[in-house]
Amino acid sequence: MQKVSMNKGMSDLIVLFSSVGRRTELIRFFTNKDGIYVIGVDVSALAPAAYMCHKFFKVPNFNDAGYVDVLLDICRNEGVSLLIPLHEGEFNVLLQNRRRFEDAGCRLLLSSEEVISICQDKYNTFLFFQQNGVNTPATILPEEIEYRKTEFPLFIKPRNGMGSRYAYRITDERQLRFFIEYVPCPIVQEFIDGTEYTVDVLCDMEGQVISTVPRERIEVKDGEISKGRTVKDWRIIKATTEVAEKLKAIGPLTIQCIIDKNDNIFFIEINPRFGGGVPLAIEAGVNYPDLLAKMLSGEKINPRIGDFQDNLYILRYINSIYKKGDELL
Repeated sequence: MQKVSMNKGMSDLIVLFSSVGRRTELIRFFTNKDGIYVIGVDVSALAPAAYMCHKFFKVPNFNDAGYVDVLLDICRNEGVSLLIPLHEGEFNVLLQNRRRFEDAGCRLLLSSEEVISICQDKYNTFLFFQQNGVNTPATILPEEIEYRKTEFPLFIKPRNGMGSRYAYRITDERQLRFFIEYVPCPIVQEFIDGTEYTVDVLCDMEGQVISTVPRERIEVKDGEISKGRTVKDWRIIKATTEVAEKLKAIGPLTIQCIIDKNDNIFFIEINPRFGGGVPLAIEAGVNYPDLLAKMLSGEKINPRIGDFQDNLYILRYINSIYKKGDELL
């Protein structure tokens, strides 16, 4: 457990982030907000973001049977009001125990099981787009492929997964046959050549969209933005807001789209969590810590669609934390 770097105030909102990992920027935005006390947990005490929290606990892997009980003990003992999970792998087990957290006085910032199923299963995401009239790349399952009639290029990725692991552009039948076997539980999509955007969306507890901030993915490493910029493109903002409201999600979303060479928007993914690049949206003026505190208090928040700094760049680099052996958590 980390030594406390500040004392909890009687009126502080106590927020627990799970699976903090390397999310140092996001955690720092919350710890720098007056009136918010941040507790972090992770399976590793060497997680860099652990050292940004006011207090940290090392916990079991979220696949372990005792994981939820450990989190519940922390919530009760520390007076946690809001639990924000950062890794999709733990979403299902937390959803199954939502009532237990609520009974402990802790709100789980996570959408319904139906919404999570739509987002985590990329084929379900395609069906959701299709059923709601949202433009999206044609998508098929491996058993639907007719190799001799297939046109290239294509794009293949896991039906379930985070980041860009196992995601490949396919240019011929030989590659397609190989990657169908190599990629776990794949889906195959029409390849869309164009400019990629990730849109950071925040919804209130009733599913109303509060904020929508598109950012161009100029450079991506390991599935996460390394160079990008905010883009106040009202066509993207309007279309993404409509997608989010049809989904009826709560809390943060990251919605990905591509604008092709003919200026058509194709929506490709929805992730029901804070994206790795959300610090850019916060730096551009969307005060997530303040908005979440108001949402939790029951205060009505007027939508702030488009209320952010346009053309703000993020240029990421590797940074390090140095600790002596006796300073480790």
